[in-house]
Amino acid sequence: MICDNYEYSSWVYAAISDYERAYRCLEKMSVLGRELQSNNKLRNIEQEISYKRYQDQKHATEMKERGYEIELLKRNVWLLSSVLILGVIAGVFISNRKYLIRDIRIRSMPRR
Repeated sequence: MICDNYEYSSWVYAAISDYERAYRCLEKMSVLGRELQSNNKLRNIEQEISYKRYQDQKHATEMKERGYEIELLKRNVWLLSSVLILGVIAGVFISNRKYLIRDIRIRSMPRR
């Protein structure tokens, strides 16, 4: 907006043949325009840096979550393995118990 004012002022001064003032207005417009471009570039760079930091934090969070998921899966595998092993051991004991009871009954029967 201020740049536009300097530009319009330079036109007015040029129209009334005050070329020195017209030139000063154009110089001010040029300086202000460069400052605005510099500020825009700086803002863009800051936004890029901020976005990069956000992406890095997001990646770090995802990696932590994956680590937690891996640990949870490991724990579940150990738990499932333990339950299966205990089930097999219990099955063996129950199976042996049947045979032991049958053998005891056979031995306790009177012989003829």
